[in-house]
Amino acid sequence: MRVTNRMLVETVVNNLQRNLDALNQTQNQVSSGKRVTRPSDDPEAASLGVRLRHEKATGDQFLRNVEQARSWLTASDQALGDIGDALSRIRELTVQAANGTYTASDRAAMAQEIAQLRQHIIATLNDAVVADQHLFAGTRTTTAGVFTLDANGNAVYNGATGVDLTGATDLVPAKGIEGITLSATDSAVPATYRVTVSAASGGVANVQIDQYDSTGALVRSQTQAVTVPAAGVIGVVEFSTLGLTMTVNSSLGATPITGTSTSTTNAFTTSATSINREVGPGTNLPVNVMGSSFLPLLADLQSLVSNLTSGAPSQSAIEQALGNIDNAIDVVLKNRADVGAKVNRLDFTQSRMSALQLEVQRLQSTNEDVDFAEALTRLTTQQAVYQASLQAGARTVPMSILDFLH
Repeated sequence: MRVTNRMLVETVVNNLQRNLDALNQTQNQVSSGKRVTRPSDDPEAASLGVRLRHEKATGDQFLRNVEQARSWLTASDQALGDIGDALSRIRELTVQAANGTYTASDRAAMAQEIAQLRQHIIATLNDAVVADQHLFAGTRTTTAGVFTLDANGNAVYNGATGVDLTGATDLVPAKGIEGITLSATDSAVPATYRVTVSAASGGVANVQIDQYDSTGALVRSQTQAVTVPAAGVIGVVEFSTLGLTMTVNSSLGATPITGTSTSTTNAFTTSATSINREVGPGTNLPVNVMGSSFLPLLADLQSLVSNLTSGAPSQSAIEQALGNIDNAIDVVLKNRADVGAKVNRLDFTQSRMSALQLEVQRLQSTNEDVDFAEALTRLTTQQAVYQASLQAGARTVPMSILDFLH
């Protein structure tokens, strides 16, 4: 094969360009610290890098969600702790009130302190806020006043109830039903319920709530004997096995509420009220405590204050108040235990996710980062090769030919 001067020059130039490209690529790797700076450098590694970066970004978001959940639960626990301290003091005062040596004025002073502690509990529930979101309002987190007081001093819950009373024409204040709300996030299973109320007899009405499934079959029910409240007083009835709380007024049982399993005038539906944080792939953790679970407590405290200021409260009324306070303390302790268990779960989740993130970061580094020792050695070699190529080209190609090409 005949080798011309033109071929010789083109070969030298091509080799110089190839060596210069390799040198430039190595210089980019050393200066950037990355072995793969563009997909063409290593298509397979670039594809794996995209997947690893996506996985790391997802893990980082999960870790942020964990921190958000922790802030909610920590703030909730602090609020519950304050409420528990207030209840302990209220219980202490109630035990003192049961002592017959105290006078009516002494009990009135105790009632005044209990009333203030009740206000403190309401303020604690209202003021529990994280990032402008109210912790005890269910999904209605922008509600400024989670609890308010009506003209008669009754506590009114303004958060998300999780209950839809649309079409339930029998479940209205005119028939004694002020409202129904879910009292626990773990009971927020979408379902249909029907309420029946017997005619009041001797100041007591039987209230029954039945739960039905989608086929109309009875799932479970609970009946409560409810004392009809006095005019202007709100009574709160807790259906603990159903996770429901009902607020009633003095019209309860005046007009009995009846119906069949197919009736809609006495039916309502429920939906989830929990606020979840996704702390892992497909893992949602409820972080909120339903504020409506404190409605019975606030109603009981109001009754206790009224009894103590009446001048001569009965021993049985005080003993009942003590039992109600103990139940409220149990509710607070249960909620705190639930919150604590979730925080512990977050600790384990965070530890596991952090370890996974470190492993993803290691794989990403192995896949993309440059080996500096090898790269620097290669850079030195390529610099020497390029310089040698320049010298070889200068000696191989006659200057006369280069001049001619110019």
